[in-house]
Amino acid sequence: FDQKALRLRYAEFMGEEEDSGLDIGNENLESLENEEQNEEEESEDPLAEYTHDHDNENEHNLVEEDDEEDSKNPLQQFLHDHDDPEEATLFTESLRSKLRNALNEMWDAELYLRLYEPTKSLPYQYRALELIQEIKNSARIYVHRIGFDPPPIKENKRLTGKLDDIVNYRKSLNLEMEDQYQFIKKALLRIEEILSEGKSISQENKMIFEEAGNELALEAINSPGKYLKALQFLKRLSEGKQLSDESLKEVQKGLFLAIPDSDPNPYKEISTMDEIDRLLLKELSIHE
Repeated sequence: FDQKALRLRYAEFMGEEEDSGLDIGNENLESLENEEQNEEEESEDPLAEYTHDHDNENEHNLVEEDDEEDSKNPLQQFLHDHDDPEEATLFTESLRSKLRNALNEMWDAELYLRLYEPTKSLPYQYRALELIQEIKNSARIYVHRIGFDPPPIKENKRLTGKLDDIVNYRKSLNLEMEDQYQFIKKALLRIEEILSEGKSISQENKMIFEEAGNELALEAINSPGKYLKALQFLKRLSEGKQLSDESLKEVQKGLFLAIPDSDPNPYKEISTMDEIDRLLLKELSIHE
């Protein structure tokens, strides 16, 4: 499979849709320059890369070290408080770090593919796949910890790689199918009322926000970089907690992004065009 296509796909997975697959801004460029400068300073010692830190740091345990880190609750990293506004940001950055590692593995895989050495490329591809799977599992667990339940994956379809009986609702339109985003759309209206009219959160609104969160949960797993922060704020709304206008707009943004672009609903019309003309117009519209 084209490694560039994979990189673009998983860059979109984290909400970074640039061609490079990575969102590198001015701050990141400055940090990269600082890292390069530090590396140059450290490289003054020609033996530095062959030595270990423990050579000069209490190698034989002659000095009792502070075990402050060890005294911390070992379960602390697994605890979650969705009232912390920075929680989703920190978690997303953790996923971004893992994804960058996966993208680097894809670069190395493509290098060997371009050198016509596919066997050497396989280990990098496998490591990239493992990292991607780890990211998706972490996102699913995090969404569940926030308090929403995304649709489970059927056991008979899990890890099979077969998509014969799986319908992609983004690519198929079934007029009789229930709108899968009805609560997201209702939540958008409620949030707009809160922003414009200052309305309080009613019990009905709480239910709508809860159901909208369940609909958004699946999107958050597929693209955690786009939706995790909005999902966290949505959970607070479902509990009746007031949010700032900035946070409400963040939720609005996430909900809008979750609704896919759809074609206008088809309707019966009287037309004098024959089937050939209709197909020709369709092809022209596709290739515009």
